[in-house]
Amino acid sequence: MSYSYSQEDKTNLEWFKKDISARSLVSIELQVGSLRGLYPCKMEMEYPISVIAGKNGSGKSTLLAMACCAFHNGRNGYISGDRLKTYYTFSDFFVQTADEVKVEGVAIRYGSVGRWIYGKNKKVIEGIGYQKKIKKRGGKWDKYEKRPNRNVVFLGIQRIVPPSERKTERTYSGKFTSVDLEQQTKNEILEISSRVLGRRYTSLDMRTVNRRKLFVVDRKSKHYSGFNMGAGENAIFSLLIELFSAGKNSLIVVDEIELGLHEEAQKRLIYELKKLCVKLHCQIICSTHSASIIDAVPPEGRFFVEAGQDSTEITRGISSVYAMGRLNGGESKEIVVYTEDDIGKAIVEGCLPQYIRERIHIEPIGSDQAVLKQLSARYREKKGDCIAFLDGDKRAQDNRLRKQVYNHLESRNCEDIDQWLNKRLFYLPGEVWPEKFLINSAQILILKELAETWRVKEENLDNILDMAMTAGKHKELYNLSMSIAQNKSVILIDIIRMLAIKCQLEFSHIENSITNLLQEI
Repeated sequence: MSYSYSQEDKTNLEWFKKDISARSLVSIELQVGSLRGLYPCKMEMEYPISVIAGKNGSGKSTLLAMACCAFHNGRNGYISGDRLKTYYTFSDFFVQTADEVKVEGVAIRYGSVGRWIYGKNKKVIEGIGYQKKIKKRGGKWDKYEKRPNRNVVFLGIQRIVPPSERKTERTYSGKFTSVDLEQQTKNEILEISSRVLGRRYTSLDMRTVNRRKLFVVDRKSKHYSGFNMGAGENAIFSLLIELFSAGKNSLIVVDEIELGLHEEAQKRLIYELKKLCVKLHCQIICSTHSASIIDAVPPEGRFFVEAGQDSTEITRGISSVYAMGRLNGGESKEIVVYTEDDIGKAIVEGCLPQYIRERIHIEPIGSDQAVLKQLSARYREKKGDCIAFLDGDKRAQDNRLRKQVYNHLESRNCEDIDQWLNKRLFYLPGEVWPEKFLINSAQILILKELAETWRVKEENLDNILDMAMTAGKHKELYNLSMSIAQNKSVILIDIIRMLAIKCQLEFSHIENSITNLLQEI
């Protein structure tokens, strides 16, 4: 299903690359070498919340570590948790025993927004600038102090371990003392925590000893500390305390952000973090295995990391269906069919006979760019068991879209790429986006049949379809479902199946192209 952008989403997309003071991290690129099995790849960010999914060992944690090392900080910078320094170095994350292969021969390129000084004339440029971190063979990482200054906080999975299960905290249980925390900040943390966890917290006291934190709260008639909190409570209070303490324009990096939280709380957390990004112009980069987390952010904030034998692919704009299919090993069918979203999936599925449906696996990835990147990855891996159907309104851009596939291949030998794409890159029926095509066609071709099926007067349905077309791009089916009090998925299936029979010529290329590929592989 197409993502519906909220006002917070639009605001966050607007400021992320424009606010010079925010120092937004907009790209991480491993240019040379490998880190923990992560090979040369690039992650480009356009939204302040980035969620990274992928199988175990794909490189998610390595990307988080690289993000933490993009910035520096002075003595007055925020020190998170029980750390001693205001900044992170690669040695904080990449540790080897004496017999392990050391990290060397590595070059990482970061892009971030800021004010940059170039050349002998010290010309000042505002916008996106780039810096490199290099570790030569046998050498050390180049000077950390050259990095841009920014408060950075890393929250690992240790945050969900209750203090009662940590030996040091148990030893200090009677020695924690309260620290000052602005009442306004306390109130905000209490309100946000209450909304995320679905419980009303009325007071918060933060206590420390030897840089270790303990939270004490009141909820209804209960007064209790982190020693008696659930994992989710500790996780939420830890995240919010660090975020507010690090302050405006900070970068918060979280490993497996969903840990300890049920599905509804995960959605609420992302919603609250979006609002905080609007207010504080902060940035959050996290890893996840949760479909709810992926669905809660716009396509610009979704990434999937895939590890090959000696390669890494990062795909942006993926859907949760695609990610979960990858994580669950959902490629056991003969052909993978890529579509942009669930509407595309329904159109392909609805016009195919059963004997073809049972041989294919349809993956709505999330965007046309993500589809193109998957095609290039399959070509590079010499896997021909895939085919793609982009939305009909992309048909006029076919030449440009093909060039984008070439660009993803990065000048590798691709002499037969045109012939390969001729068998694998197609478009859904129509010259407009799918929802508009379906409703326009339904109004002209199957109005009477739909009126009988939905038990609506034909003249009324004609007016309702007219109104649905004014609802805005990708909102047409929702408007129609509200108007006739019918489930949107039922409406979609009814329209597709009737149209597939009524105007077979419009849909026949879908079946024919898949059949031809099945015969070839």
